Parts: sequence; structure tokens; C-alpha cells
Amino acid sequence: MTSLRHLHINDLYIDLWPSEQSENQLEDLDNLQTCSGMVIYPGVVGDLQYFMKRFPNLEKLSCQLYGSGTPSGNFFPAFETLSQLKSLKIGVSGAVVDPYGFEDFTYPSNLKKLTLVYLRLPWSKLSTIGRLSNLEVMKLEENSFIGRKWDVNDGEFPNLKVLKLKKLGFSEWTASDDSYPNLQKVLVHSCWSLEEIPECFGSNCTLQLIEVRSCGDNAVKSALKVKEMQIEEMGNSEFKVIISK
Repeated sequence: MTSLRHLHINDLYIDLWPSEQSENQLEDLDNLQTCSGMVIYPGVVGDLQYFMKRFPNLEKLSCQLYGSGTPSGNFFPAFETLSQLKSLKIGVSGAVVDPYGFEDFTYPSNLKKLTLVYLRLPWSKLSTIGRLSNLEVMKLEENSFIGRKWDVNDGEFPNLKVLKLKKLGFSEWTASDDSYPNLQKVLVHSCWSLEEIPECFGSNCTLQLIEVRSCGDNAVKSALKVKEMQIEEMGNSEFKVIISK
């Protein structure tokens, strides 16, 4: 097992309450680079840190967090201990999920790709992610964040290139000219309540594409307005908008 590089097991349940015997048996997997299929139960902070340190060179992780249903019971991995991690996908398993148990995530500073699914976090928690200087791809899907409004602060997401939003219930999305300075592609799928794609995208000189699928008429109109600004004001004749109902 010590030479293992890639691990995928469907619904591998990890109970993070290790006994003294299990600690002695658990080996460091120094060569493990990718891991998917884990369902992680809540544990205490020290146990979670110990568990994560078993994979010091992990580069890609896809996992499900099991919601305990009680605020005091949800203590989940300190992902920042995975210093080599480049790609992280976090979802939720379990019929009962306490939305406040997932708020205090910390993320590896070297992270380049992040996918979040059904965590039901408040939009304010995205500011922590927005400060990740190496993040290039972010996918927010199926109620990963809840609330009416997403405000993006100046200077957030400095190197983000691809942004995908899918099945989110927010209606307002605000950003400034200093947000997303390197954004290239924006994909908005099944966000029926969204009223407008930020107008500042019309003056974003790096943006190449907006794709709007299964969204309301107002979101579609705002995407077309961004295209008009890109072509007429920025001279970006190659800019594309893809619309699909």
C-alpha cells in the first residue's frame, strides 16, 4: 500500500475516531496522488488533522462529508494540511445535514480547482475562497451556497479563469471592475432566480465566453448586454455568448 498512487472506492466510509490500535496500523501513503470516493464522518479536530497528514503529497481529492445533523457534532477535515493539493471536490452525504457544521473550512493555499456541492453555506463564506491566489477553476453546484445575494469584493479571485454556477437559488450577483481580473469563461446553468450577470463583465478584457443554460429571461438579456459591451466598447469581436433554454 505504501507505493499506492491512485485510489478510487465507491462510498468508502471513514470514521475519524481512531483507536490507539488503528493509529499504529495506519501507514503514511507518501506516494498517493489522487483519492476519490471517501465519505468522511465527523470527528474531533485532532483526529482529523492526524488523518489528513497520512497523505502528505495528495494532489487531487474528491470526498463526501456526512452531516451529523447537530451543530456540536460537525467537525470536518482541516483541508489546509494538504499542502500539495491542487484539486478538491467536497459534497455532502446523509439525509440530515446541519448547514452550520460546514462553515469553518480552510483551504490549501496551492489549490487550483475547487468544486463544492450541496454544502448550503452562506454566500459570505466565499470571501475566504476569493483570497486563494492560485485558484483557476471554481464550480459551485446544487445549493453549495444559499441566500439571495452574492457580493464579490474588490480584488477577490485574482487568478480565476473558469467559473461555473449550477442550480443555485440566488437572485443578485454584484461584482466590481477589480474582481475576477483574469476570468475567461463564465458558465451559468439552471440558476432560475438570477436577475442579472454583472455588467462589469462587459469591460473585462480577459473574458472570452459566457454560457447561459436553463436560466430566466433577465439573465439571458444581461449576458447579451455584456456581449454588446465587449464588442462595441472593448473591440472584442471574438467574444461569445451561448444561450440554451
